[in-house]
Amino acid sequence: MMESVDSEGEFSTFARPVVSKRIVRASPKTSNNSVATLIDGKLVTDYGPVFKNRIPVGMYKMDLGASQPVYAITSWSYHLNGTRGPQLVTVYGSSSDRDPGWGLQDAQKFEPLGTIDLRTIRLSKYTAVSLVAAKGLALGDYRWIVWETAPVTKNGEHTAFQELSVL
Repeated sequence: MMESVDSEGEFSTFARPVVSKRIVRASPKTSNNSVATLIDGKLVTDYGPVFKNRIPVGMYKMDLGASQPVYAITSWSYHLNGTRGPQLVTVYGSSSDRDPGWGLQDAQKFEPLGTIDLRTIRLSKYTAVSLVAAKGLALGDYRWIVWETAPVTKNGEHTAFQELSVL
């Protein structure tokens, strides 16, 4: 599912993001804002915790606290300067009891759940995109969710993510 709107109050497909007590980390370190702003329930007109230009891969990882059914994984972005709204992200899940690290290639630790590529879609100021399980089903049981991001412009600029959410 995807929706792009000019004002945060215009979302009709997606509920407003809510404050979360989950823990989010990033690798490598982000610039501008704290990674904690990805779960503060606010959509702002700013970079958010963005990865530096020309870094080939950036990852955000959320700890759900325990392995549990996951029904939807959503990310919101802001189209800052008309360039940073598109999302190019592959989402992974892990049911590991301990932090599985960042080695997404380890098939025993991580399962790829889907890839989102919005680089060729005309976007408004705010965009929300979600991997959603079929009605009555879950995407799987996971404790850890990782968003693996890549640059979305020719200059190597990354998405201005605003919020991350797991249902």
